[in-house]
Amino acid sequence: MTKKLKPTTAPGNIKKFSIQSNVGEGIADVRGGVVEFSYYESVLSNNYTANAVIMDTGFVGENDKDKRPISDAGVIDSLPIRGGELCQISVEDAQGNVLDFKAGQIFVNRVRNSSPDSQKEVFQVDFVSKDAISNHLTRVVKRYHSTLISNHVEDILKNVLGTSMPLNIDSTRATKGHNADYNFYGNDKKPFYTCTWLATKAVPTLASTGGGDGDGTNKAGKVGDGNKPAGYLFYQTHDEYCFKSIDILLKPEGELKKFIYHDVEKVPEGYDDNIVSVSINSDVDLHENLSLGIYHNRSIFFDFFAMDYIVRKYNIDYQQDGINPAGSKFMGLIVDEKLRESPSRLMNHVLDVGAHPDKVGDDQLDYWKEVATSPNYDAAERMVQHIMRYNELFTVKTEITIPGDFSLRAGQLIMCDFPKLSQSMPEEETRGIYMIASVCHRCTPTDTFTSLTLVRDAFDKKAGLNRNLS
Repeated sequence: MTKKLKPTTAPGNIKKFSIQSNVGEGIADVRGGVVEFSYYESVLSNNYTANAVIMDTGFVGENDKDKRPISDAGVIDSLPIRGGELCQISVEDAQGNVLDFKAGQIFVNRVRNSSPDSQKEVFQVDFVSKDAISNHLTRVVKRYHSTLISNHVEDILKNVLGTSMPLNIDSTRATKGHNADYNFYGNDKKPFYTCTWLATKAVPTLASTGGGDGDGTNKAGKVGDGNKPAGYLFYQTHDEYCFKSIDILLKPEGELKKFIYHDVEKVPEGYDDNIVSVSINSDVDLHENLSLGIYHNRSIFFDFFAMDYIVRKYNIDYQQDGINPAGSKFMGLIVDEKLRESPSRLMNHVLDVGAHPDKVGDDQLDYWKEVATSPNYDAAERMVQHIMRYNELFTVKTEITIPGDFSLRAGQLIMCDFPKLSQSMPEEETRGIYMIASVCHRCTPTDTFTSLTLVRDAFDKKAGLNRNLS
C-alpha cells in the first residue's frame, strides 16, 4: 500500500564531483553536469556502490586553463572515461550531513546508457569502492588457526584486503568442537567471500548478547546453544566495515531516530521527519517460510570418519529464548502450533572431522589422535540456527522514502510510526523498531531523498513513541 505526502525536501548540494583520467593528468570537474547522484549500501552487500546521471553540455574541466569545453567529442572520449578512473565526490543534504568520498576511496566502474545528440550528451556512470576492486586482486591463501572467527575476519580485512577503513566487529565465541577456536584454509578464495562464509559460522559472546549461562540448553529444556544465537552479517557502509551479529544489530542502544507517516506536512514534536511514502513490500509468506524451514527443519549430518550420521531437528520454539527480536510478538510464534510440529525442510551436510587439528608441527599427530573424532565446527548446532535466523530477519519488509538524511546507514535501527497506514492492519503491529537493510541516498540540484528498505522479525512496538501529532 502506498500513500504520498507532499515532499518537504530541500535541494541537494553537490559540493565536489571530479573524475581523474587514467591517461595523463587530466581531471574533469563534472559537478555542473550532474543531474542526479545516488549512493547505495546494504547489509547484504560487501561493498557500497554509487551512480550518477551526467549531462555533458560542454562544461569546463580543471585541466582547461582557457575555460573552454574539454573537447567537442564530450568528456567521455576527451578525458577519456573508460573505467577505473579515480574520483572525488562530496554531496550534502539539507541538514548538513555530508557523504564525502576522498581521492582513492571510490572509482568509476563503468559508463553506460550514453545518449548523445547535437547539443548535449547524457550518460550514467557507476561507481564502486576501492576495496571492491582490491577484492578481485587478492586471495586468502594461508592456514588460519588458534584464534576466534572475529580475529580471522580482522586479519583478512587488514592484511589480505589491505583496507584502511575502520572495522566494527562483534567478538565471537569459541566453537564447541575439539578446537578452542575455528581453523580453516583460505583455499585461494577472495576476502569478501571468505568473510561472508565465516559470518555463517559465527556466534556472539555472552557479553555481547547480554544473557545465557553457557550450559548448552535453552529455556525450553532443549539441547541447543543457550542464549548465543548464530547468525552474522558482513557488509560495508560509508564509514566502516561491519561484521555484526544479527541479534546485536537488533538490540537498541541510545536514542533512535523517529519517523512518522501521516497526513500533516508539519513534523510533530518528538519526531525527526515525516515519511513521504511507504510500501509494504512483503509480510509473512506462510508458503515461503515453510519451504525455507523457518518454523521447523531437519538436518542430517554425515560423519565419514566414523561412518555415522546425526539427525538434528530444530524448531523455532527452541530459538525464541536465545534471540533478541525487534518487537514483542516474535514472528515465528504467530503461526498455528501444528505448523511447527513437523519439519518442512530437510537438509544434508558433511561434518568437518579430522581435517584441521589445532596443533602444528611435531605435536600435530599426537594431538590429532586424542581428538580425532571431534568436529572442527559444531555444524549440528550452529548451521540450523543461522539458516533460521537469516530467514526470520527478512520476513517483514517495508520500504519508505523520507526527506534526505545522509547520516542513515545500513544496519542502523530507527523507529517508525504509521498511525493511518491501513484500516485492516492494527497500527501497533506496524509501528515500532525497524532495521535498515538497505539505503539509497539520492541527491539532485532540486531535492534530496533517502529510500530505506526496513526489516524486522517481529510485530508490535518495543518502545513507546511520542503520540503528540498536533
